[in-house]
Amino acid sequence: MNVTHGQVSDGKMRGTGVMCVLISVFCVCCCESSVQRNKQHFSIQELTVTGVDLKDCGKQKNVCVMSSSDCLNTASDGTPDVLTSPENFVNTSCHFVKHEESLTCRWSQMSQVTTVNTFIISRENHIISCHSILNPYSSFYFVIKSVNIFSKREIFSHVSSVILHEVVQAPRPVITSVNGSDTSVNVSWTSEDVTVTKCQIRYRRLDTESWTETGVLDVCVEFVHIICDLQPFTEYSVSVCCCHESCRWSQWSSEARVMTSETAPRAAPQVSYYLTLDRNSGSRQLWILWKALDPSDAGGIIRGYEVSSVPLTRLSERRSVHTSDLKMCVSVVSEEYDITVTAYNRAGRSPYHQLRVSADHLQAVSAVEGLWVSAEGLSLRLHWIYDLTSVNVSEFAIEWRSSSKQSSGGWKRVNGSTSTALLTDYDDIIKCYVPLVLLVLGFGIFSVVIKRACKEYFCSEVADPSSSLIGHWLLNAPPQANSKVCVLMLENVFTGDQQSEKNVIRVESRVSSDEDVKISSEGADQTSDDEENSVRPSGPVDDVCLPVITADNLDYVPSSL
Repeated sequence: MNVTHGQVSDGKMRGTGVMCVLISVFCVCCCESSVQRNKQHFSIQELTVTGVDLKDCGKQKNVCVMSSSDCLNTASDGTPDVLTSPENFVNTSCHFVKHEESLTCRWSQMSQVTTVNTFIISRENHIISCHSILNPYSSFYFVIKSVNIFSKREIFSHVSSVILHEVVQAPRPVITSVNGSDTSVNVSWTSEDVTVTKCQIRYRRLDTESWTETGVLDVCVEFVHIICDLQPFTEYSVSVCCCHESCRWSQWSSEARVMTSETAPRAAPQVSYYLTLDRNSGSRQLWILWKALDPSDAGGIIRGYEVSSVPLTRLSERRSVHTSDLKMCVSVVSEEYDITVTAYNRAGRSPYHQLRVSADHLQAVSAVEGLWVSAEGLSLRLHWIYDLTSVNVSEFAIEWRSSSKQSSGGWKRVNGSTSTALLTDYDDIIKCYVPLVLLVLGFGIFSVVIKRACKEYFCSEVADPSSSLIGHWLLNAPPQANSKVCVLMLENVFTGDQQSEKNVIRVESRVSSDEDVKISSEGADQTSDDEENSVRPSGPVDDVCLPVITADNLDYVPSSL
C-alpha cells in the first residue's frame, strides 16, 4: 500500500474536524432562529370609535357594539362577561375628543399579525341610545376585542371603566401658514376647540432627528408665534400641540416645512498665494488660492468669487474677474500688487480679504519633493515629502480632479506640520466596486471550503491496491496449475521499521528447475522510476500459482536468504 495508516487517520481527523465546525455553525444558526421566534414582538394598535359606529344588541339593552357578532352577556354590575388576556394589551391609554365625540385607544399588542379590533361597551343600567353614548357626561365599561384574521382566534383586553370628561383631549391643531426670513420663522395655526389657552411648538432641521421645543405659549388672543435664532438658508420642520386647563395636551399637528432665506456671507475667504517664473519667456505668474466658506458662514449657496488685482503704481489698471473655482492665475510684473477676494450669493457679498503681494521676489516656499497615493479601504491615502526646515509652512492645499470628469473635483486643506492626508469623497465608483468584489470573493472561498469538507468527510480517500506489486498480483491471479501451495516465511525477512520502508516481492525465472524466490528490500527514499522497474521487470516473469489454501495441501518452504 502507498497510503499509510497515519495518513488515512489524519485525513479522517481533518474531515471530522471540518464537519464538527459546520455542525457547530448550523447549531448556532438554529439557536439564533429559535431565539428570534421566541422573542416578543410588539405592534402599536389604535382604535377610534364614534357614535355612528355603535349599534345595540336587541334585547341586551345595556350593551353597545361595533359588530352584531360581538354581543355578549354581562355580569350583574354591567361588566362584559369575557375571558380576558390583559398580557396581550400593554400600555393601553384612551382619550376623548369632545368636538368629534370620538373615543380613541392606543395599546401595544404582543404580536405582529394583522388583527381586526372592535369596542364592546356596557353599563349596569340600560343604554338609551348607542349613538349618543359618547358625550362628555357619559361613563361606562368597555373591552377591546382583537381577532386574528388568519386563525380567527379572539382575545379580549382587560375590562376598563371610563368617565369621558376625565380623559378629554384637546383637538389636534392645524398649521395654516409658515413664513421664513433669514433667521426666523413665523408660524400660524388654528384649533377646533375655542377654549384652548396654551400651546407649544417644536422644530428641527431636516438633517437632524432631535427636536427643539419652545416654552408653553399663552395663546388667548391669536395663534401666532415667531421662532428666532435660526440658521439662514436651512430647511426646518415645525409642529404644534395645544391644550386648555381641564384637558390633556393634544397630539402634535402634522409637520409643516419651511426654508429660511439666504443672507449675505458673513466671513471673508481665507486667501493664500505663490509666484512662479517662466524661464523661457521671463513672465511672472501670481497664483491666488482661497478656501471655500464654511456653510455656517456662507449664508446660502455661494454663486462665485470676485478677484481683483491692481498694481500700486497704476491704480487705474484694476482688473476684476469672476470665477466659481477656488484658484486663479494673474500675470504680473516686478512690482507690488493689491489683491482682494470676496464671495457672493443671491443675498449679497461677503467682506473682502485683502493682501499685498510683491512680485519682485519669487516664491520662497519650494515645491513638494514627492507624492504617493494608495488605496485605504474606500478612501485614498496621500503621502508627500517636504523640507520643513527651509521655511515655516502653515498649511498644504490639496486639489484633485476626476480623470473622466474634469468638472468634478475638490479641495482639502491640512495643517503644515503633517505629511499625509485621507481623501474620502474622491470617487463614487470605488464605493460600489469594492463591496461587490468582496462579496464575490467571499462566496467563492466559502464554496471551496464546503466542497473540500464534504469531499474529505463523505468521499474519504481509499487506497488503490493496484499501485503495489502484491495488490496487482492479487487482482490478476493466474489460473490454477496444481494443488501444491508454497507459502513464504517472511517474518524473518521484513525487519526494521515497516512503516518507513517499502518491500517488493519479485518472482523471476531461472535456468534451474527449481524456482527460487528473490526478496529485495528497498528504502522509502527510492525513486518512482526504480519502483516502476521493480513492479514490471524487464525479463520474463513466471506466474505463481495460488490455488485455494486448505488444511490438506498446506506446506511450507523455507526462505533461501
